[in-house]
Amino acid sequence: MNSELQKLAQAYVENKRELDSYTKLCKKENEDIKKMMSDEGVEEVDVGSGKALRRVITESYDVNELKMLQVLKQYGVPAVKTVEVIDEDALEKFLYNADPNEHRALLQELDGCKKLKQVVSLRVVNAKKMED
Repeated sequence: MNSELQKLAQAYVENKRELDSYTKLCKKENEDIKKMMSDEGVEEVDVGSGKALRRVITESYDVNELKMLQVLKQYGVPAVKTVEVIDEDALEKFLYNADPNEHRALLQELDGCKKLKQVVSLRVVNAKKMED
């Protein structure tokens, strides 16, 4: 194996382990700091070197779409779209029960509607023991 690849892979595993550790630590510190600032009524903490931590509260909404759709329909607001979607359960049932000889053309066309894609990712795993 390429020694440059080996070195880079080893460095990645070490850096990833360290990053994961810091991410977990920072998440806990973040929650603890926000709680302490809230409990003490503090909005900003000077951390030196011209830097500060500021507690900022923003608001956002989660929309209950089903409820909103009912209200819009009730008042006749023309803001509701009808979208055709594939009923995957019905399609699966059809495909399971379909006679392949009778529906050959349909099945071939449906097969052409699929596109295989590959997702490449790196995972840190325990190494397998190499046998000689």
